[in-house]
Amino acid sequence: MRRNFHQMLQPVFRLLLFRGSPVDVNGSVPTIATFAILLIAFVWLTLPTGGIANLSQEVIADLRKVFMVIPLIAYALAVVMILTVLNVRKFSNRFSKTISACLGLLLLFQVSVFALDLMSKFLPSMLGFIFGILEMVLFGWFVGVGGYVFSHAFNVKLYHGVLAAIVILMLSIFFASIITGLVLPEELKTFAEIQSMTAESLISE
Repeated sequence: MRRNFHQMLQPVFRLLLFRGSPVDVNGSVPTIATFAILLIAFVWLTLPTGGIANLSQEVIADLRKVFMVIPLIAYALAVVMILTVLNVRKFSNRFSKTISACLGLLLLFQVSVFALDLMSKFLPSMLGFIFGILEMVLFGWFVGVGGYVFSHAFNVKLYHGVLAAIVILMLSIFFASIITGLVLPEELKTFAEIQSMTAESLISE
């Protein structure tokens, strides 16, 4: 089983180095399901926990709901947008491998964020900004790799693929936030208030 999982991830690791293409990724249903389940698991592992910034358990619970629901809705919307673009480009047969590649990349990104978050808990708080920078670098890298995947899947130039990755990312998060606001209005309000307080704290410093 370990060997099979390694074979699933190997083409995704090659994509991280801007090598290969989504065609090399296993687009079977078991692979897609494995990536999706593991992705959800690592999203859950990176949810805020009790004790951060002296927040109450009720606030923590609201934040956990928001941080869980928004990514899941955003991923679902991104899948719909990718399928739409592939259909418009007449490449619907590339859907399964493209989605598998995207899920694999998202899984590796989420694992990286989890690892950084875990390390930050055991290192001095003064190094927190370094982990913030590393997360931003990782985010930019994965957006670039996502653009590389889309350039192959959509049969466009690399910069068009990167632009597609950014647009899909922004639209999926935007609409996911709106849907979350309709489903979890109080929780999203709490999240917005925490963000506002954090911004004010940073400005005052």
